[in-house]
Amino acid sequence: MPPSELDQGDVEVTGTCFRVEVVSMINQQGIIGAAVGAALAATVLVTVSEGRVLLANERGRTAIAAGEQARARAGFAPEAASAARRPSVAEASHSPSWAEVPAPEATREELLGRDRVQRAELAALRTRLERIEVEHSSDGAKRPGETRKPGDSPFFAPTKEELGAMAKNCELKWDMPGIGANPWTLAPERAAELGLAEGERGEFNRVSSEWNARAVAELKKIYVDVTGDAAGAETLNPRVLQEEILDKSPEKEVKLVFQRLSQERAGLVPVQIDPRSPVERLMRFLTGMGDGFERDLGGAIGPDRARQSREDKNGWGSRHSSSVGCPEK
Repeated sequence: MPPSELDQGDVEVTGTCFRVEVVSMINQQGIIGAAVGAALAATVLVTVSEGRVLLANERGRTAIAAGEQARARAGFAPEAASAARRPSVAEASHSPSWAEVPAPEATREELLGRDRVQRAELAALRTRLERIEVEHSSDGAKRPGETRKPGDSPFFAPTKEELGAMAKNCELKWDMPGIGANPWTLAPERAAELGLAEGERGEFNRVSSEWNARAVAELKKIYVDVTGDAAGAETLNPRVLQEEILDKSPEKEVKLVFQRLSQERAGLVPVQIDPRSPVERLMRFLTGMGDGFERDLGGAIGPDRARQSREDKNGWGSRHSSSVGCPEK
């Protein structure tokens, strides 16, 4: 057993037959995985079949007889599983064991509290992953598979033929500046690669900061419109807000939105000015960010410089190609 897991408790054998299980939060949730390293913490479960076992850590100990089970968690004394109390929300924010299945008698308020904590934990992990991705992308520098061959259309400007093919599959492609807890910024080295002077780099970062704030505010607003959860909106990072809006929108509506937007881009239907649903507001906002960012950046450093910055790596730092399938006829 890895040392990080042994820290939860020591098992002293005084009987004959028992089983030890280690429940990792990350493994249990099936998220993030190796990208952010090993599991952050674990709960040790000990089940005794025959005889007797003592489960102990620095907070205390408990005896387990045949047919019984106990658990040990970092920061808490070992306790019989049947008597294990549910931690408070404050404790939960520091304890991955809060990810365990809730007790049958849990109240609605307790379940909502669990949900908020789990979302916050997930958001923190995703934010950490975003930082790792940014660190390895050098502020939008070339990543595998993003080179543009001579004669190819830019990622952000497909040809009419490409748009027609995408419309048949209800597919959308878009680029946008990186949106996160912190704005996407150009490091001096990256700005030098683009041929931008220090003053132009400052303008780039200013426009990026303004778009980041605008995007976060819009995502929170749409999320609240979909879920009614204003408190939850303040705990989730932009990526999770986007996913939650899509996940909590009717599947048919999401497909209709992708179909409508892909057909508009291909010139098959007129552009609809007034979005009819939260998910349509989301997708119109996201798919329009690339052009909007270039427009505002062009106003600050000149249209040619803005287009050059966008074209350099075949689109802004965040590129997407997605289809959820066309709606059934």
